[in-house]
Amino acid sequence: ARNAFNNGEIDLVDTTVVYANTKLNRNNATHYKYLTSIFEYLALNRNNPLFQDTGVKKAMAYAIDRKEIISKVYLNNAETVDVPIPSSSWLYDSSYRIYDYDIDRARSLLADAGWADSDGDGVLERDIDGKKVDLAFTLLTNDDNDFRRDAADMIAKQLALIGIKVKVELLTWEVLQNEVLPSGNFDAILTAYSLDYMHDLRFAFHSSQIGSGNFIKYSNEELDNLLDKAASVFTEEDRLEAYAGIQKHFTEQLPVISLYFRTGSLLADNRVHGIRHINELDIYRNINEWFLAD
Repeated sequence: ARNAFNNGEIDLVDTTVVYANTKLNRNNATHYKYLTSIFEYLALNRNNPLFQDTGVKKAMAYAIDRKEIISKVYLNNAETVDVPIPSSSWLYDSSYRIYDYDIDRARSLLADAGWADSDGDGVLERDIDGKKVDLAFTLLTNDDNDFRRDAADMIAKQLALIGIKVKVELLTWEVLQNEVLPSGNFDAILTAYSLDYMHDLRFAFHSSQIGSGNFIKYSNEELDNLLDKAASVFTEEDRLEAYAGIQKHFTEQLPVISLYFRTGSLLADNRVHGIRHINELDIYRNINEWFLAD
């Protein structure tokens, strides 16, 4: 379809390929961008003592330069976020957009948590239960996703700047899905959810879903109550209140480190007019207002 569009054989194509607009050979075309439901994030193993410290997780969130990753890996076809709710949703609260890149704050958080490079090897360490522990972990991702692989390499380099040693390991999606996730045998995984359009997050973060969708085994009574409330209320006001609480929890407790939502592209010939306010769920929502004119 993209080839046909570039050759002038068709006037419109919808695609989630991230380089769609960069390999556009038509100079008489317009690129319309919209947010998808693909939420990329870092899943952290709660049984790892490193990630039981909220200060470490917050430091990581500040140290990961997501805008650089989006620019260099996704060619600006993604949008940073700190919660698993896209900014295009009426439930999204922009006051919970917190973790812009701030390497000094990241270093300060780690210092406050007692991490220091006492042996000068470039990796922070501290005593945990009477044992010296390096701030180091293995980051897994699937080897068939070039974008995720490159993003993982960039994350490792960015975290190294604040003294966190990250080893990137690539596995097949089958091994990740069928062996690693069920066993819980991992430190961190760079992966994604294709989220529900109703933004019901219970499948991934409710304690009742441990053993199925909630593979990080996150269990928090406060979040459980908020997720249940968000799914059961009847008024918009109550729903907004519940989702504000959910977003507050995600930015304060960091069950996962949110990275970005991928974007999609609608490519249209310039003679197609009237396209506006498109979203993933309804690309052609106002097609009755479209018209052709040279």
